[in-house]
Amino acid sequence: MMKSPLTPYILGGFALILFLFSLGVVCWAFSADRTLRALQREGKVTGVAGNAMHLTLTLLGGSSSGKTTLLAGAYRQWTEENTGQIQIKPDPQYPDSATLESVSDLLYIQKLFPPGNLSCSTLGFQLCLDDQAIAHFTLLDYPGGAVSGNNPDPLAEVVFWNRVRHTDGLLLISDMSQIRRKQRYMDDPKVRRAYKTALQTVAKRNGANRIVPIALVHTKVDEYKASDDSIRYADMSAGLESYGYLSLEGHWKEHTKPPKGPGISRYRTFFCSAIWYSTPKKDSEEQVDTLAPYGFSDVYQPKPEGCLAPLLWVCANAMRWNVTLYDDLMGWLWGGSRQAKKRMEAILEMESLANSMETKIRRK
Repeated sequence: MMKSPLTPYILGGFALILFLFSLGVVCWAFSADRTLRALQREGKVTGVAGNAMHLTLTLLGGSSSGKTTLLAGAYRQWTEENTGQIQIKPDPQYPDSATLESVSDLLYIQKLFPPGNLSCSTLGFQLCLDDQAIAHFTLLDYPGGAVSGNNPDPLAEVVFWNRVRHTDGLLLISDMSQIRRKQRYMDDPKVRRAYKTALQTVAKRNGANRIVPIALVHTKVDEYKASDDSIRYADMSAGLESYGYLSLEGHWKEHTKPPKGPGISRYRTFFCSAIWYSTPKKDSEEQVDTLAPYGFSDVYQPKPEGCLAPLLWVCANAMRWNVTLYDDLMGWLWGGSRQAKKRMEAILEMESLANSMETKIRRK
């Protein structure tokens, strides 16, 4: 069989097309990352493959919504429970991080709730896989009034909103105790508007080329326990709808739609309780006070359930999506660095832990 004299030209043409296509993909990935690269140049995020990442995570919650107790519960879980290869350690650069241990002891040993925050403090932690630092993340603990504009310290509000603008992941808190008690506070509308403003701010800041994970965290779900220790999810859903929390996901998805958004929405709902074995309070006549938040049990030692799951999920997704397409593509073509491989291993481990913790509490 005679070979056509055109065969080399045909094969060469195919090779040229393949080369140009590959070059186009690389150029597209590099161009698509312009927003994230601009943020990296400003020192706001460091997502280049091969480096320990520095993540800014932000909790949003009104006064007494359970922000500090949620973090204390997460701290208790990562220090007392089996988290596999994942370790979270206080970052010595942030001395305020040590306060979480004190709050944890207050809750789980002395059975006392922590006092409200009067000022902002930045808590920093190292995220390690087999004792190797994979990422650093910081959280801001702040007075709840900073969200609604009702804080006596105007600086707290400035610090809070500046952090929202530069955040790599958001955790929105819904106070299930308030919903169970059907309490309506004067600053509720302001808090709900602040949630939507925060989502809008994050979307506008990051544009179409960066994906920011959002977690809606239902705290104090122990107040919805039935007599058999199961959670009354139907009652919770009705309350969440009434207080406007269920509309937040749709609001966020609108912001992520092209062309202004990236077209991908990472949004997830979590259930947790910092004080799982809580009991209803009683009034002066020894009747259950349905308008009071639950308190500590006289019989059982308090323990957290599910507090660490949303933090792990947000960390994992912020790490997964903070790396530029271009760097990931180069890692795929030439082989990723050892650090980049460890980062992916940590991401998968954290996602698995978050899923198992969330499954555990949802089965109750």
